[in-house]
Amino acid sequence: MKAGTITAAGFAAPQIYVNGQLSTTLTANVWQFVVIADTTAENARNLDIGRTQDTNYLEGLIDEVRIYNRALGADEVQDLYRLGTRKFQPTQ
Repeated sequence: MKAGTITAAGFAAPQIYVNGQLSTTLTANVWQFVVIADTTAENARNLDIGRTQDTNYLEGLIDEVRIYNRALGADEVQDLYRLGTRKFQPTQ
């Protein structure tokens, strides 16, 4: 995967989180947890996951996509990030 910037076109005031923190920057070749929270009403016809701005597609893997019927708060995003990182920690 290449490094880059996440955008959320079509949302009124998106809050973009990378690894539990407000950010739009992706780092190449590492696992990252991305959340886009907004109160804009969207339907499935308008939703593209993994498509880049120039109509190409993400050169990486997307896993565990979730769509909520409300905008998540910063604390909820951080909790989800912490839960997700535990899954990737080696067990002893």
